[in-house]
Amino acid sequence: MRIKKIIKLFVCMAMIMMCTSTVFAEISQDNLPQSRQLVLNKYTGIWLGYGPTNHQCVNVYGNETISPGRNVISWDCEGTMAQQWMLKNLGNGNYIVSSRLRDAYGREYVLNRNTYNYKCIVWPLDTAVTVDTVIVDPGPVLTQVIELKYADAAHKYLSPDAIQRGASISWGATPFQNQ
Repeated sequence: MRIKKIIKLFVCMAMIMMCTSTVFAEISQDNLPQSRQLVLNKYTGIWLGYGPTNHQCVNVYGNETISPGRNVISWDCEGTMAQQWMLKNLGNGNYIVSSRLRDAYGREYVLNRNTYNYKCIVWPLDTAVTVDTVIVDPGPVLTQVIELKYADAAHKYLSPDAIQRGASISWGATPFQNQ
Protein backbone atom coordinates (compact mmCIF):
# COMPACT_ATOMS: atom_id res chain seq x y z
CA MET A 1 0.00 0.00 0.00
CA ARG A 2 2.79 2.37 0.92
CA ILE A 3 4.59 1.73 -2.37
CA LYS A 4 1.45 2.65 -4.33
CA LYS A 5 1.19 5.96 -2.47
CA ILE A 6 4.86 6.72 -3.13
CA ILE A 7 4.43 5.90 -6.84
CA LYS A 8 1.33 8.13 -7.01
CA LEU A 9 3.26 10.92 -5.31
CA PHE A 10 6.13 10.66 -7.83
CA VAL A 11 3.69 10.59 -10.76
CA CYS A 12 1.95 13.72 -9.42
CA MET A 13 5.28 15.49 -8.93
CA ALA A 14 6.36 14.57 -12.45
CA MET A 15 3.12 15.93 -13.87
CA ILE A 16 3.52 19.17 -11.94
CA MET A 17 7.10 19.56 -13.19
CA MET A 18 6.01 18.96 -16.81
CA CYS A 19 3.25 21.57 -16.51
CA THR A 20 5.62 24.09 -14.92
CA SER A 21 8.25 23.64 -17.62
CA THR A 22 5.58 24.12 -20.30
CA VAL A 23 4.46 27.40 -18.72
CA PHE A 24 8.04 28.69 -18.53
CA ALA A 25 8.69 27.64 -22.14
CA GLU A 26 5.68 29.67 -23.24
CA ILE A 27 7.02 32.87 -21.66
CA SER A 28 10.69 32.48 -22.62
CA GLN A 29 12.44 35.24 -24.58
CA ASP A 30 11.97 33.23 -27.78
CA ASN A 31 8.23 33.78 -27.52
CA LEU A 32 7.92 37.54 -27.11
CA PRO A 33 6.42 38.64 -30.43
CA GLN A 34 5.17 42.03 -29.23
CA SER A 35 8.50 43.02 -27.72
CA ARG A 36 10.67 41.61 -30.51
CA GLN A 37 9.20 43.26 -33.57
CA LEU A 38 7.28 46.29 -34.67
CA VAL A 39 3.73 45.66 -35.74
CA LEU A 40 1.98 47.85 -38.27
CA ASN A 41 -0.56 50.18 -36.57
CA LYS A 42 -0.15 48.64 -33.11
CA TYR A 43 1.96 49.85 -30.18
CA THR A 44 4.70 47.36 -29.26
CA GLY A 45 8.23 47.41 -27.93
CA ILE A 46 11.40 47.36 -29.99
CA TRP A 47 13.54 44.66 -28.40
CA LEU A 48 17.32 45.00 -28.55
CA GLY A 49 17.99 41.72 -26.68
CA TYR A 50 21.60 41.47 -25.59
CA GLY A 51 21.53 37.82 -24.63
CA PRO A 52 19.55 35.45 -22.45
CA THR A 53 19.39 37.58 -19.30
CA ASN A 54 19.49 41.16 -20.55
CA HIS A 55 16.26 42.33 -22.13
CA GLN A 56 16.85 45.84 -23.42
CA CYS A 57 14.30 47.87 -25.36
CA VAL A 58 14.29 51.18 -27.25
CA ASN A 59 13.23 53.81 -24.70
CA VAL A 60 12.57 57.57 -24.69
CA TYR A 61 14.94 59.02 -22.08
CA GLY A 62 13.37 60.48 -18.94
CA ASN A 63 10.43 59.90 -16.67
CA GLU A 64 7.65 59.16 -19.18
CA THR A 65 7.86 62.67 -20.59
CA ILE A 66 8.63 63.69 -24.13
CA SER A 67 9.93 66.84 -25.78
CA PRO A 68 11.66 67.79 -29.05
CA GLY A 69 15.18 66.40 -29.27
CA ARG A 70 14.90 64.03 -26.29
CA ASN A 71 17.39 61.16 -26.59
CA VAL A 72 16.40 57.58 -27.31
CA ILE A 73 18.28 55.01 -25.22
CA SER A 74 18.50 51.32 -24.41
CA TRP A 75 16.68 50.36 -21.20
CA ASP A 76 15.30 47.29 -19.42
CA CYS A 77 12.10 46.12 -21.14
CA GLU A 78 9.37 47.19 -18.74
CA GLY A 79 6.48 47.85 -21.13
CA THR A 80 6.20 51.50 -20.14
CA MET A 81 4.75 54.10 -22.50
CA ALA A 82 8.31 55.33 -23.12
CA GLN A 83 9.00 51.91 -24.71
CA GLN A 84 5.87 51.69 -26.86
CA TRP A 85 6.27 52.34 -30.59
CA MET A 86 4.04 52.01 -33.64
CA LEU A 87 5.08 51.45 -37.22
CA LYS A 88 2.93 53.62 -39.51
CA ASN A 89 2.69 53.33 -43.28
CA LEU A 90 2.70 56.73 -45.00
CA GLY A 91 2.37 55.18 -48.47
CA ASN A 92 4.89 54.87 -51.33
CA GLY A 93 7.18 52.68 -49.21
CA ASN A 94 7.54 55.40 -46.57
CA TYR A 95 7.15 54.55 -42.89
CA ILE A 96 7.61 56.27 -39.54
CA VAL A 97 8.03 54.90 -36.04
CA SER A 98 5.74 56.79 -33.66
CA SER A 99 6.06 56.98 -29.86
CA ARG A 100 3.04 56.36 -27.67
CA LEU A 101 4.06 59.33 -25.51
CA ARG A 102 2.52 62.74 -26.25
CA ASP A 103 3.54 66.15 -24.96
CA ALA A 104 1.27 68.63 -23.15
CA TYR A 105 -0.09 69.76 -26.55
CA GLY A 106 -0.95 66.19 -27.61
CA ARG A 107 1.64 66.18 -30.42
CA GLU A 108 2.80 62.90 -31.95
CA TYR A 109 6.55 62.19 -31.72
CA VAL A 110 8.57 59.94 -34.04
CA LEU A 111 12.03 58.41 -34.16
CA ASN A 112 14.32 61.00 -35.68
CA ARG A 113 17.98 61.64 -36.46
CA ASN A 114 20.06 64.38 -34.88
CA THR A 115 21.74 65.78 -38.00
CA TYR A 116 24.91 66.77 -36.12
CA ASN A 117 25.86 63.49 -34.44
CA TYR A 118 23.46 60.82 -35.85
CA LYS A 119 22.04 60.13 -32.37
CA CYS A 120 18.49 58.86 -32.33
CA ILE A 121 16.08 61.38 -30.85
CA VAL A 122 12.34 61.94 -30.89
CA TRP A 123 10.81 64.86 -32.74
CA PRO A 124 7.24 66.11 -33.22
CA LEU A 125 5.85 64.68 -36.44
CA ASP A 126 4.21 67.99 -37.39
CA THR A 127 7.63 69.71 -37.66
CA ALA A 128 9.85 66.74 -38.53
CA VAL A 129 11.98 66.76 -41.66
CA THR A 130 11.41 63.74 -43.92
CA VAL A 131 15.12 63.04 -44.38
CA ASP A 132 15.52 62.55 -40.62
CA THR A 133 12.30 60.65 -39.91
CA VAL A 134 11.10 58.43 -42.77
CA ILE A 135 12.32 54.84 -42.76
CA VAL A 136 12.57 52.15 -45.43
CA ASP A 137 9.81 49.59 -45.83
CA PRO A 138 10.77 47.05 -43.15
CA GLY A 139 9.52 44.13 -45.23
CA PRO A 140 6.79 41.53 -44.76
CA VAL A 141 8.10 40.27 -41.42
CA LEU A 142 8.16 43.79 -39.89
CA THR A 143 11.33 43.08 -37.94
CA GLN A 144 13.06 45.61 -35.72
CA VAL A 145 15.68 46.42 -38.40
CA ILE A 146 14.89 50.09 -38.82
CA GLU A 147 16.72 51.99 -41.58
CA LEU A 148 16.44 55.66 -42.51
CA LYS A 149 15.27 56.04 -46.09
CA TYR A 150 16.40 59.52 -47.11
CA ALA A 151 19.50 59.99 -44.96
CA ASP A 152 22.34 61.86 -46.66
CA ALA A 153 24.53 58.82 -46.05
CA ALA A 154 23.00 55.55 -47.21
CA HIS A 155 22.15 52.65 -44.89
CA LYS A 156 21.75 54.28 -41.48
CA TYR A 157 20.26 51.75 -39.08
CA LEU A 158 18.88 52.15 -35.57
CA SER A 159 21.65 50.73 -33.39
CA PRO A 160 22.77 51.02 -29.73
CA ASP A 161 26.14 52.67 -29.09
CA ALA A 162 27.00 50.05 -26.46
CA ILE A 163 25.59 46.78 -25.22
CA GLN A 164 24.45 48.09 -21.86
CA ARG A 165 21.53 49.63 -20.03
CA GLY A 166 21.21 53.37 -20.67
CA ALA A 167 23.34 53.37 -23.82
CA SER A 168 22.53 55.98 -26.43
CA ILE A 169 21.04 54.76 -29.67
CA SER A 170 22.33 56.15 -32.95
CA TRP A 171 21.73 55.79 -36.65
CA GLY A 172 24.77 53.69 -37.58
CA ALA A 173 26.15 51.64 -40.42
CA THR A 174 25.22 48.28 -38.85
CA PRO A 175 21.83 47.12 -37.59
CA PHE A 176 21.95 46.10 -33.94
CA GLN A 177 21.04 42.52 -34.83
CA ASN A 178 24.44 42.18 -36.52
CA GLN A 179 26.62 43.58 -33.74
